[in-house]
Amino acid sequence: MDVSDPAAVPLHTRTCDCPSHGVFASRAIELPALGRKPGKLIWSRCPVCGREAAAREAAAQRAEQEQARQQRMEDRLNRAGIPKRFRARSFENYLADSDAKRHALVTARGFAEDFSAHARRGTTLVLAGNVGTGKGHLALSVAQHVMSLGHSVFFATAREIVLMLRG
Repeated sequence: MDVSDPAAVPLHTRTCDCPSHGVFASRAIELPALGRKPGKLIWSRCPVCGREAAAREAAAQRAEQEQARQQRMEDRLNRAGIPKRFRARSFENYLADSDAKRHALVTARGFAEDFSAHARRGTTLVLAGNVGTGKGHLALSVAQHVMSLGHSVFFATAREIVLMLRG
């Protein structure tokens, strides 16, 4: 018997009762005898249970992939030197409560969204202003967006950079 040809494999059908989903038609293929071993019937299981199991497996796989993605992002944030207390910073939660802050937000978001072009041209963004105006928040928002595009970033304050240069 040629099992590579589906038409050559005998099919069998029987009625089965799934405890969860009720009656269904189970189909079997008959495997040919091998040497002294007799042929064997392989019966299908409840199709609804099969779909549910496949859905659970797919959900578990998606959850595992999401956890791995989050771990990779956490590793990248650690390598970038972004402190944990700043990791929730985003454009969406930046408080743009003045015209100057709204302008800074639009500028920073535009730079982040067009980062690939800026990187090719070698252009940069400098955020300057008084203490407490949100420069760090916007810089971290840009950094996180740029990282989501697959680029590397490094976070340091101006003081830390000066200390590095002196060292």
